[in-house]
Amino acid sequence: MNIRSGMILSLAMAYFILAVATALISQKEVLIAMRAPSWTAQALINQNEGMLSTFSTQADYAAIDACLRVAMAPESLLSPSIERESLARACLGMMADILGASPQNAYAWFVQAYFSKILGHEAGMNAALELSYLMGPNEQWIAEQRVLLAENVFSELSETAMRGHKQDLALLVQSQRGIRAIVQRYINDPRFRARITDIVEGLPRDDQRRFLSTLQQEMRGH
Repeated sequence: MNIRSGMILSLAMAYFILAVATALISQKEVLIAMRAPSWTAQALINQNEGMLSTFSTQADYAAIDACLRVAMAPESLLSPSIERESLARACLGMMADILGASPQNAYAWFVQAYFSKILGHEAGMNAALELSYLMGPNEQWIAEQRVLLAENVFSELSETAMRGHKQDLALLVQSQRGIRAIVQRYINDPRFRARITDIVEGLPRDDQRRFLSTLQQEMRGH
């Protein structure tokens, strides 16, 4: 076999290996997308290390969604603390895999903060929240979830996380969908009113008027 033939054979083998690897990765992504909606807490806990490592944003989100769905299900919320902690550790392991490959994933950083809180890791929760704010400052759908967590742990927020939380509140007040959730919290949580009022007063006039108009509409409906 001459040198040219050897090079052609080597290139052919390399392309074949790449094609097989790509096919295996694609197959795993499809399996994750199909199976993630039916994963249970025990299934997540029993996953072997590395089993949930993924390769695309879509597959990552499917796996992350599964962790949140299971953790927020009534049966999980009512389960013994030791089981919730086992689930939290399993999902934190998944987040470590995902973030190791995609450190810009703001959703994964938020979920890391969520499960760090379950385990009582205040510093880890704040660090993950801060990175979620940094990586996804304008992701409204993530901001909606961050606001819920931040309001529940308000007294534990670091100064940096507090700034990110205020930015999320301002983002939601200026959005069509988010403003109603903010108004509802304003109505139902007296402690929230002064804080959101300060934020609204710093927004453009049009946003201030829209907030007041939405508030009046919601108040009339109560």
